[in-house]
Amino acid sequence: MKPFRDQGFHRPFAGLERLLRERRLPSLAPAAPAPPPPRPVDTQAGELTEEELFRRAVADTRPIAANRLAAEAPPASPRPPLRLPPADEAEPLRRLVEHGEGFEVCLTSEYVAGPAGRAAAWLTERLHRGAFAVQDHLDLHGLTLEAARLRFEEFLSRALREGKRAVLIVHGRGLSSPGEPVLKTGILRWLDSGPWRRWVIAYASARLCDGGGGATAVLLRRKPARRARRRPPPAGGGRTG
Repeated sequence: MKPFRDQGFHRPFAGLERLLRERRLPSLAPAAPAPPPPRPVDTQAGELTEEELFRRAVADTRPIAANRLAAEAPPASPRPPLRLPPADEAEPLRRLVEHGEGFEVCLTSEYVAGPAGRAAAWLTERLHRGAFAVQDHLDLHGLTLEAARLRFEEFLSRALREGKRAVLIVHGRGLSSPGEPVLKTGILRWLDSGPWRRWVIAYASARLCDGGGGATAVLLRRKPARRARRRPPPAGGGRTG
């Protein structure tokens, strides 16, 4: 009986090794490459000097027809000496860069001011100069207009309940807006119209250290202002002077 491993298997190369031994077939391995021929030995090289050997090595070279080296660059012109501003001009510039002193927000297009009712212009100027201590602030950076409106109303309601008079609303300068500043325009609209108008005495752009054109200082009333009664039109429909 044949072993179990030979049952049911086709083994066509089982006798290949025996056949190769009997017929002595040549090996199928690739033949080793022939060694390179020996280089001719120059018997006179040992008798030549280094200069003679170099001349023999470069005997077949040819000189370059044209000089392709880049032309020498002209010398660089000397830099003009650094001109420092006079001392009376340098000091204000240093204070402007380091501390922001001397920059007037009210002289730029970003400045806003809006006295409510009959508030005088000097009141908004004092508000902008920081004459009223800020008692609370609201930061609306990164909010949508609708979300900012809800936060704005919650903030003013809480400030009025707590009796706060001067508050600061930070809305940003709106430089990334495609048109007019979205949040800043919305804040001004809510302060000028609607139910909050009766509680606002005045508002103005904040000081530079408080946000400048990116923040608005608001002065609130203790009690809402009374609505002005409209007078009846005169007889005949004419306008009063």
